Amino acid sequence: MQCILHEHITEKEIFIGHHFDIVGFDFLFHLNLDHRYFDLIISIINILIILIIECSKRGRESIFQRFVFKLIHDTEILFYDIEYNLKVYDVHLLHSRTLIKFTEVLAEWGPKKSQLAFVYHNNLYYKHSARSETIRLSVTGSTDSIFNGINDWLYEEEIFSQSRAIWFSPNGDRLAYLQINDSLVDIVHWNHYDEYHNVSTNQYPNQAIVRYPKPGRQIPQVSVFVVDCHSEAEQIRMVRIDPPKKLLPDKDFYITKVLWFDDQRFLIAWTLRNQRLSLLTVCELKNLWKCDELYDLTSSTGWVDGFENGLMAASNLNRVIIRIPRFIDKNKGEFFHLATINLKIMAFFFELSSLSFYSSTLTNHPEVEHIMKTDLNAQNDPICLTCYLGNSCRSNEAKFNPSGTYYILECKGYEIPRIELRSSQTNDLIEIWEENSRLVRFLQTKLIPRYEKIFVKLSENHNAIVELILPHDFEENHQYPMIIELYGAPGTQMIKDRYDMNNWSSFLTSKHRYIYAKIDCRGSSNQGIRHLHQLYKRIGKIEVDDLITVVWFLKNNITYVDPERIAIWGWSYGGYFSLMSLIKQNEHRLFACAIAVAPVSNWMFYDAFYAERYLGVPKGSQNLRPYQESNLLDLTERLRNKKFLLIFGTGDDNVHDQHSLLLIRQLNQQNIDYNVQIYPDDNHYLSRSSQHLYPKMTDFLQNNCFRS
Repeated sequence: MQCILHEHITEKEIFIGHHFDIVGFDFLFHLNLDHRYFDLIISIINILIILIIECSKRGRESIFQRFVFKLIHDTEILFYDIEYNLKVYDVHLLHSRTLIKFTEVLAEWGPKKSQLAFVYHNNLYYKHSARSETIRLSVTGSTDSIFNGINDWLYEEEIFSQSRAIWFSPNGDRLAYLQINDSLVDIVHWNHYDEYHNVSTNQYPNQAIVRYPKPGRQIPQVSVFVVDCHSEAEQIRMVRIDPPKKLLPDKDFYITKVLWFDDQRFLIAWTLRNQRLSLLTVCELKNLWKCDELYDLTSSTGWVDGFENGLMAASNLNRVIIRIPRFIDKNKGEFFHLATINLKIMAFFFELSSLSFYSSTLTNHPEVEHIMKTDLNAQNDPICLTCYLGNSCRSNEAKFNPSGTYYILECKGYEIPRIELRSSQTNDLIEIWEENSRLVRFLQTKLIPRYEKIFVKLSENHNAIVELILPHDFEENHQYPMIIELYGAPGTQMIKDRYDMNNWSSFLTSKHRYIYAKIDCRGSSNQGIRHLHQLYKRIGKIEVDDLITVVWFLKNNITYVDPERIAIWGWSYGGYFSLMSLIKQNEHRLFACAIAVAPVSNWMFYDAFYAERYLGVPKGSQNLRPYQESNLLDLTERLRNKKFLLIFGTGDDNVHDQHSLLLIRQLNQQNIDYNVQIYPDDNHYLSRSSQHLYPKMTDFLQNNCFRS
């Protein structure tokens, strides 16, 4: 099932698989993943209840959507938004309890009471209120090629991380939306086998398809439209925004950010296909929505982030706050900055003041994330609000009330998380909402792994950070097997000071007494742009060289690591990283084995936005070289006599089974032995198969990789 829009007027109940009396019912949500509780008590009679549930399976973020209650009683509005893993929900008509079958639908509340925009069959519709007539805003939508107000596969997966491509202005008088044209984008097909029980309906596999642009091929054509919503239906006006002339000679570009500045101006970030130039423009009603350039980001050493992160509108000061590179250190080069600090912009700028709140790392500590406050009208140093709150608050998130007077602080670790309500002016603690006392008592009865960090010098200007998770009964004079989890994609980070015990690492360290390691090498985030751009056009080389350097150091300097029992494993990019490292270890023989889950095998098979950002657009022999040099399929002969386990799902719409099947074909042709586990119909995250997956990997380590 995909997304749902359900609307019903009632005084007594809402029905979503359960009956609720609307007078005084409680909702208690326990999110085990983050140890958070939310309560909602409703005691309103004679209200209009509109419920939106989103549970699309189209892309990565759509699986984790939200449900939203909007209750209207005279002029009172309650808006409640809870992120939750909905999996699959059914929607029934209240009066008959019959199931409603929906095709793909996406819905978005506007700021005005029950104002609503929704997408149906890839066309955008608008309602002034829940009871008003429905106004169709677009007519071009088609099931798999033209998308209005909703993202296609690439824009959802790589740019916006959500299905929605609708943005209301602050007062709801206008909305902007994307139109994405995939008509010329190539289609990827794969078989969907389903259950075998009903042969009459499943005698042949079904075909799944997705428009999936690959390097050097046609990418989606994208446009922005702005709609005047406060007019009557017959007077609705719509304007298509012209792209900046600076982009027109190329014509291939992405829109990477849309943000309303106020009710008459909004911002658009336009990024060239090669992602080495991004333009930020402001489009104004008084100029008939013509756009003027505000700022451009360029890079001579790699790529730009396209204003995807850290863009804020400070409309009361008539300012735009952006996160841009700034030179700070002759050895480390540029860092991303707001003012003079190394940060990633998180959240809020408040209309009633000049205060800005953001999250930031600290100097030489990329693993922490603190909440900072600064006054944009003053020259004072920023104030760290969380630096002195203990080890539960070394990694933090903050959520502010609309006026910015209070914030909810989520201390995410590395010790047991907690949630607090604090004053944003004084930082005084108002109330502790959740201490996870039950979890504290539970863990007091358990044997907890130990953590250790090591810094390994890679070069004069670069260090690797290593985190070792050690068995609870660790002894330095004993040697332990070690498994290293790899990811290593540019701009990612494995080591963060966050509570993290609900995973395979805790099982392996406690049950099997392994050392579990994570490593951040060159290319990882929060260590400066020079460090980040080391991987540009050198994927599969730099991070592999760094890993070999680090493991060689650990093998020769850490006496409690068994040098003959070191394994590596990774998922997606990490699977590619693992196999390339096993291939390139050469005479070192560092790794006893590797596990690769859903690995990329050739970047020419991956999506254009991601691959071209780091390897360039493959036009001409020079531009092809980074793809050729990073091609794992040309190196399979070097997997001979090495132990590895290849795992993938045939329903993967991200790293298609083409990657693994062509790798298997190469191995077969070269008569190279291998271990493989295939999960029919499962996706990139193998979400249906985890009960089989982790025992399978554990068994491979125990009885194949580390067996004497």
